[in-house]
Amino acid sequence: MSKNLFSEYQIKELEKNPNVIRVSNRSISYQPDFKVKAVKEYHKGKSPSQIFIENDFNIVVIGKDQPKRCLQRWRETFEKSGELGLQTERRGKASSGRPSSKNLSAEEKL
Repeated sequence: MSKNLFSEYQIKELEKNPNVIRVSNRSISYQPDFKVKAVKEYHKGKSPSQIFIENDFNIVVIGKDQPKRCLQRWRETFEKSGELGLQTERRGKASSGRPSSKNLSAEEKL
């Protein structure tokens, strides 16, 4: 979640980008194919900012550190789960949630 607050104009401009699914006033949801492409381009030696600029993102609008943060998160997911990890949404109803920090008995688990 970004500290930036996007204006209505910025939201509309970001939504025009084919690499974006949706934009709220604080966050951008990116297309899974863009995430995979970005990680692969990063592995070829491109910088996060360069990848975002080449894919028509305005760095001034999204924030200069946002590409780096996104790529770091996406690389971790890619290393753990491969392309499929970036292609599927892992949040929401189907998510297993945060693991419990205490050991539960069989009765407590039920």
